[in-house]
Amino acid sequence: MHTLCVVAKTCILVVGHGLIKIGFTRGVIDPTKFYHKARQTFVDTHVDDGHAAATGDNLWWMLGALKDVGIALKDTFPRGVGDSYEYLQRRQERLPEA
Repeated sequence: MHTLCVVAKTCILVVGHGLIKIGFTRGVIDPTKFYHKARQTFVDTHVDDGHAAATGDNLWWMLGALKDVGIALKDTFPRGVGDSYEYLQRRQERLPEA
């Protein structure tokens, strides 16, 4: 269990550092949430998973920028309006508001 905890903490630090490096701000109350004001992009991270909401092509930008700094979030890929999916054992739906 200790090994898993160390790996999870390391993963959170690496992903967080990558998001900050490309211009995201870490949440004050919840350090697993990040926001990029200029790109209107929100990311909720959980170890190596990412749940993101963005407008326009900003999600594609984020994925490319993260790849450029060596970060690949396991479950972050664009979904269309109305798509539903499971994330962290909860049903999610992509709404028009992103």
